[in-house]
Amino acid sequence: MTGLTKTAARLTALAMVLAWGVSMPALGQVRAVKGKVLDEQDKPLSGAKVTISGMDIKRNYTTKTNDKGEYFYGGLTTGRYYVGVELEGFQCDFVQGISPAANEPAVVDFKLRPGGCGKLPFLMTEEEKKKLAEQQEEAKKQQAMASLVKVDFEAGLAAVQAGKYDEAIEAFKKALEKDQSQPYVWANLADAYGKKKNYQEAIAAFNKAIELKPDDPNLVQNLGNIYGASGDTAKAEEMYTKAASMPPAAAGGANAAASYYNLGVTKVNTGKLQEAIEAFNKAIEADPNYAEAHYQLGVAYIGSGKSEEGIKALKDYLKLVQTGQNAETAKALISELTKM
Repeated sequence: MTGLTKTAARLTALAMVLAWGVSMPALGQVRAVKGKVLDEQDKPLSGAKVTISGMDIKRNYTTKTNDKGEYFYGGLTTGRYYVGVELEGFQCDFVQGISPAANEPAVVDFKLRPGGCGKLPFLMTEEEKKKLAEQQEEAKKQQAMASLVKVDFEAGLAAVQAGKYDEAIEAFKKALEKDQSQPYVWANLADAYGKKKNYQEAIAAFNKAIELKPDDPNLVQNLGNIYGASGDTAKAEEMYTKAASMPPAAAGGANAAASYYNLGVTKVNTGKLQEAIEAFNKAIEADPNYAEAHYQLGVAYIGSGKSEEGIKALKDYLKLVQTGQNAETAKALISELTKM
């Protein structure tokens, strides 16, 4: 009896081992996701947050990319997953339906574009998804409308080039009927009105453009041009002075130079030569290569009786411009003044 009992015990133990062996997963069946996160120039992005989220069962895992832009996450269970990536300064991206196989990591690479990142869609609540869908639909409508605006806008530009200002005005108006929030459509409408010498309409259109884009000194300067053409030199001077003081014009460069130059011309036209000299000098300070500012400065100096300063300014002009009508005039003035 004792021997039979031992044999039965061995058989029972063997059966348990076999049963256990059948129910155990195969060793090494690890499911994983790996990949690289690069920018548009194929440079690795380190510190990017990678989120792996279950599609069948709610479960979230996160990891980050290393200095080579690489990431790896192992230990996943069977199923389908979203894989998304986020990094400050870049647009989010994600893929779905990733089903890693046993012992063979699923490879999911990303190439991120610059921009902002909200919340990965698969991490959103139903309410957030609904709001995102509404925003995307509105963006599509705006994009379609922008295409129509572009057609009318380009037709207006072509009409201006052809000198057909009435047609240009009608085209710009059609563009604005579709979208009144476009400052440069308003500005080009103003320019077309200005070319027809409809100054009041031009001023109104430029003011609308400036209302929509108050930080653009070019719009303010062009409004000054319209005031000057209309004979309102006081308002022209006001606009040129304002434009010259605006960023990026305040830091110098072409915008400030043009504004000070136009201000100087306005001062010349009103007989204020000393103020004109000051304005032309500021234009040259902002842009030393602004040739016409050197020329007008020389003429203004000569007109105010300062011949030596005038000769120097005209010589500076000729260093920049060797030929042309003003160049010949500058040479003649220098010759006459030197004789004197």
